[in-house]
Parts: sequence; structure tokens; C-alpha cells
Amino acid sequence: TLQMLDLEFSRTDGTVPAITPYLGARAHIVAVTSDGDTLLHVHPMDGASPNQMMAHITFPEKGEYRLWFQFLDAGALKTIPLSLLVK
Repeated sequence: TLQMLDLEFSRTDGTVPAITPYLGARAHIVAVTSDGDTLLHVHPMDGASPNQMMAHITFPEKGEYRLWFQFLDAGALKTIPLSLLVK
């Protein structure tokens, strides 16, 4: 199942993060199935503004996934967890 995620990053105070490349990409996304048998690694593409990105992810099957987004914000590594149900 191919899904496109539109991502917009902001800080908890509402300001725009200063995203810089981390390990050769603007961000990294890791997705794992609920049983832990499948792991996906995706690099998002640039979006319309510096704090926006898009990611095309091909999920091998429907179900629940746990995702982690990693990116550098002004030199500080940020990791954001997210749960996703693929229908």
C-alpha cells in the first residue's frame, strides 16, 4: 500500500525549526509493524517550505505501524514517535 505523508514540523512553542541535513538527508523515517517483523526506512523529500516535507512510503500490508521521525533542529537531534493505521 503506497501512502504519501505530508509533514510539517514546528516546535512546541510554535516557532519554525532550523532543519539541517542529518546523515545525508533532511530527515529519516523508520516504520515498524506492530509485530516487529518488518522495518522500513524512508528519506522524505522537500516540501513547499523549509519546515515541510513529503514522504512516499510503501507499506507491505495493512495494519498498525509505529513510526519515528528523526531530524536535526539547530544542531539538536529530535526524534518524534507516531502511530499509524494503514487501511
